[in-house]
Amino acid sequence: MPDTHTTASFVAIDLETATQYRSSICQIGITIVEDGQIVKTISHLVRPRGNYYDYLNISIHGIRPSDTRNSPSFEEVWPLVEPYMRDKMVVAHNSAFDMYALKEAFDENRMQYPSFEHMCTLRLSRKVFPNFYSYTLDSVLSRLGIAFSGHHKADNDSWGCAQIFLRCLEKEGSDYHDLERKYGFTRGEFSPAGFVPQKSKNWSVSALIKELEDHPELHCPQSPLFGRSIAFTGTFTQEPVWKLLQEVKDTGGVPSASVGKKTSYLVIGQKDYWRASSFMDDAKTEKAKELIAQGIPLKIISENDLLDLLGK
Repeated sequence: MPDTHTTASFVAIDLETATQYRSSICQIGITIVEDGQIVKTISHLVRPRGNYYDYLNISIHGIRPSDTRNSPSFEEVWPLVEPYMRDKMVVAHNSAFDMYALKEAFDENRMQYPSFEHMCTLRLSRKVFPNFYSYTLDSVLSRLGIAFSGHHKADNDSWGCAQIFLRCLEKEGSDYHDLERKYGFTRGEFSPAGFVPQKSKNWSVSALIKELEDHPELHCPQSPLFGRSIAFTGTFTQEPVWKLLQEVKDTGGVPSASVGKKTSYLVIGQKDYWRASSFMDDAKTEKAKELIAQGIPLKIISENDLLDLLGK
């Protein structure tokens, strides 16, 4: 178990299903984490409606009708699981599947929705560990150096999901709110009033600038960015844009959401840098080119150029 130095408490969940219908839950696994430590992993086999299975699903998780013939139904199992999740943060690796599977099972059985918030470790790991070649549960665990076997067993997968979330928190030194702010999403929620999926926020540069921290002790007068106004546009791929904004400010630069006569650099995200020499300029790039034509000493640079100026 990694030394995470976190006090996070949450529950990781994984579901296996019997057929193409997400409500056909045949196994529930949960892992309980308290104060940054995994304390318990629990698994329940569930008899799906009619105890019917598709061959494809059997080939994935190995659970067969004979395994669940005498198992309790979802209605009977859920009261054994829900107390661990009530009013907690619940994480799942691909919550777009697990949370909707729960929703459809509640709806099919005409059950009241429970109360808990949820986050997706698949979407989060793509942000926190941007250079992995694959983000399947087993691939992420392998890249993190966490020994893992028994993929597609709900108890094992919930344990693996918990490990990934702990590593995300460890790497960021963050709490849930920080992760939302840094990576531009809002947690989802179940409540008796309804279901809300996890959503991405469309953070504007101006909104991100308002969230930046002040670290005057990190200012570097020798930096080519010190005291300069730095504007940003486009899609950034090397680092999250919030991080680049913070690094510019830490150096002593002045991050900006707009281009004007005082702008020293317009940084274009690497994905869109080709626009600077094409007919597909966005408004900020067009403005920068107009100012350059007027003799304003403004430079249009790429995301990689900015990293070089930051000494990275």
